[in-house]
Amino acid sequence: MEQITFTPPKEKPSPKEILRALPFTLRMIYESDKRSFIIKILASVLNAPFAALGVIAIKKLADAALASRMEDIFFWATMLILSTLLIGLSVFLEERFMNYLRHNFEVAFKGRALKHMTMLPFWVLEDPGFRMLEDAFNRKSWIMINMNQWLMNTFVLIFTFLGLMTVLIYLPPIASLVILASFVVSYFLTKKEAKFSWSVFTQENREGRRAYYHEEIIMRPISLLEAKGWGLQRPFLALWNKFTSRLLQLRHKETVISTRIYAVTNILKAFGLAVGLIFTLRDPTLLSSAVVFIASYSQIWSTTERLSYNIRMIFRDGSFLTIFKRFFEVPHEKNVGAKLPQDPLLIRFEDVWFRYPGTRVDVLRGVTFEFKEGDHIGIVGLNGAGKSTLIKLLMKIYEPTKGKITINGLDLKDIKPTAWREALSVMQQSTQVYDDTLRNQVIYGQFTGADDKKRFRMALATSGMDKMIKEFSAGLETHAGKMYAMPEDEAIELSGGQRQIVAIARSLYRDARLYIFDEPTSSVDAEKEERFFERLPDALQSEALIFVSHRFSTLRRAEKIMVIDNGQIIEDGTHEELMFKKGKYAELFTLQAKLYQ
Repeated sequence: MEQITFTPPKEKPSPKEILRALPFTLRMIYESDKRSFIIKILASVLNAPFAALGVIAIKKLADAALASRMEDIFFWATMLILSTLLIGLSVFLEERFMNYLRHNFEVAFKGRALKHMTMLPFWVLEDPGFRMLEDAFNRKSWIMINMNQWLMNTFVLIFTFLGLMTVLIYLPPIASLVILASFVVSYFLTKKEAKFSWSVFTQENREGRRAYYHEEIIMRPISLLEAKGWGLQRPFLALWNKFTSRLLQLRHKETVISTRIYAVTNILKAFGLAVGLIFTLRDPTLLSSAVVFIASYSQIWSTTERLSYNIRMIFRDGSFLTIFKRFFEVPHEKNVGAKLPQDPLLIRFEDVWFRYPGTRVDVLRGVTFEFKEGDHIGIVGLNGAGKSTLIKLLMKIYEPTKGKITINGLDLKDIKPTAWREALSVMQQSTQVYDDTLRNQVIYGQFTGADDKKRFRMALATSGMDKMIKEFSAGLETHAGKMYAMPEDEAIELSGGQRQIVAIARSLYRDARLYIFDEPTSSVDAEKEERFFERLPDALQSEALIFVSHRFSTLRRAEKIMVIDNGQIIEDGTHEELMFKKGKYAELFTLQAKLYQ
């Protein structure tokens, strides 16, 4: 699959690129609420004849009044009232269904983004380029909500403007030219504003990300607690002020540029009004035209100004549509492939090499080994040796750069991703605690399965969580995580060791065929760690088990221990065999044993 990279361009997208992104946006708006979208457009279309009818009625009413034709006065007065009512009705429909559309689109847009994230391949979620893209998407998602408003209002204003074009036949040519001139002036000023807005964004990607980072540290009690311990709270606050002050200077300049457009267009508006009045009022025969001009000039100018503003906003904010389009174009994981064999699994690494995309260093180099269902393997090595990378390949997050991983002779890349992951239970180094009760924290390991009380008790006993819950008065109903809990939940925050115990229990509750524990007890005290490794082999006698650690003493009971160094398996065997060889394992085991004495 193509490697995702995202770097904001130095120049903003061209108008053609923005226009190419508009159909994507309109399609998303339409799909969020088809009924409201259609009614909104129909109501906009009706604005044109209603607006034209009102202008014509004013002109004919003025002519009839000057000629004292009572029948015509009554008729055209009725038409004027009718056009006013019809315009009011269309505006009512526009506003009501625009509100429906806006609310539905906001939910649909967020829902689509969330669904899209859940369907991405594992490796994409780790990719730095995608994380930059996702960060820009989140910080600019409000623009997409605004774009819905700009686009839909533009439809209304275009049709209203077309209806009001009938006014031009009653206006002095010079007044019409002033109105058209305002469009041209606004266009050139908008180009400058849009370009500068993009430069603010690119600057924000540098300064804004740093400002947001320091804001997050200060606003999160847990991270601030550590920062204050190091005396970093004031320096971090100063850095936040530094980055935000730079952004404020740019945004103030952006405001000056945007408000300049209003000043210029209002000068043009006043000039057009003055010219129109001079030309219409100096000739008595143009008195009815003067009435139409006075009654309609503000309306047509207001429509023109609002239309110009909406077009400006579309081209300004449309610069960011390429971000949203790129985000949604990230390909989903293809959940296709062969089913997992029902026979006991035989897993083989065959001369596996791997380097992370965009790098030149091989993290794994010619790794070859095999294990089967029921085997218990320990993988040890110093930090950076390639242990976690090997697990990522086994989880099918990445594919080998060279060589292959086979399951009963079938290449792992040809096995259906969900079928393989359903057979795995993986506890990674960064443990996740969900904002919920301790009971549910465990059940999330097999959330969609049937309630398995026997397995639940095994998970609690093996992990040591059965003893941990006695520390809390509510036991398994204790709410862990305070961010989204209510006061009556009496929520707690778990320690690092407690978090690992919960994560171990969750992993064991999953009915899997291969269990992987990556540094599962790094924050657990020695007594609990010893008890866990003592109970684990008996709890998972018939399943494949891999546990990874850089602490050699924790894996003594493994049936087979593999030592990884610099991306290669340099030794393997039981603890006793490796100690007898007096190689790397024996050297590091002895060294660590001395350190922990």
